[in-house]
This record gives sequence, structure tokens and C-alpha cells, in this order.
Amino acid sequence: MFISKHNVYFDLSPHVTLLKTQLCLTDPLVSRCCFKSFTHSQGILLLVCVGTVGGWLVSGHWLLNNLLVICICVAFMSHVRLPNIKICSLLLVCLFVYDIFWVFFSERFFGANVMLSVARQKASNPVLRVAESLCLPGLQLIKKKL
Repeated sequence: MFISKHNVYFDLSPHVTLLKTQLCLTDPLVSRCCFKSFTHSQGILLLVCVGTVGGWLVSGHWLLNNLLVICICVAFMSHVRLPNIKICSLLLVCLFVYDIFWVFFSERFFGANVMLSVARQKASNPVLRVAESLCLPGLQLIKKKL
């Protein structure tokens, strides 16, 4: 959840900054927490990001899922620099070999095909399982499957 919230925040913060400069809005310092200073816009953006991830965890809606995946991809492409085609090709070959191992050779090491067992297992929402184990109210609002 932390990584997804961070990626949404990373992707939306430049847009909030651009909107503030275009509208000539000042953003006063709100408070200091955890040795960091927060402004109004950062606090609101943080709540929007946590709400987006929390909304997906509770509802499992496909639109929120796609938004989170797009934010993760954009953040990955922003952070990872691939300087030339040789490194890109090597990365893709390693990912291909990794995939081949889990599909065809994992049965020899683990006794069962890991890809098939993961694909065939019954889907469930981990948030629902935690809420059930803690006897939290509002269980009927949480979707059973993601």
C-alpha cells in the first residue's frame, strides 16, 4: 500500500505544483511532522493518494486498479535509467529466462508448478481476511475478491 501511495503521489505532485503556479496560489506551511514540513496542497494530495489506494483495496474497482498500475509504470520509467540498447536487451533476456524458469522448471525445485498453483488458487481480498481476523466492523463493504 505504501509503494502504491508513493507512486500516485510522485505522479500527481508535479501537476499540483503546475496548477498552483498557473493560478498564482500561495501554499503556506501547515505543520512539521516526522522531521518534514507539509503544506496544504501536499496534505490534500496525500489524503487523495491514500484514499485512492484504500478505495481500491476495499472495492477492487477496475478503474482504480488501472490508475494504480499506470502510476507504478510511470514512476518506474522515471526512476530507472537504461543508458543503451545492450542493457535493455540484457534486461529483457533476463526477464524472459526468469519467466521460463517459473513456468517450466519450478516443478523440479518446489514439487509443484508455481505458476499453475498461483493461477488456480481461489481469489480473495487480503484486506477482507485481515478485517475478519480482527473482527472489524463494515465487513459487508469490503469486496470478497480483487
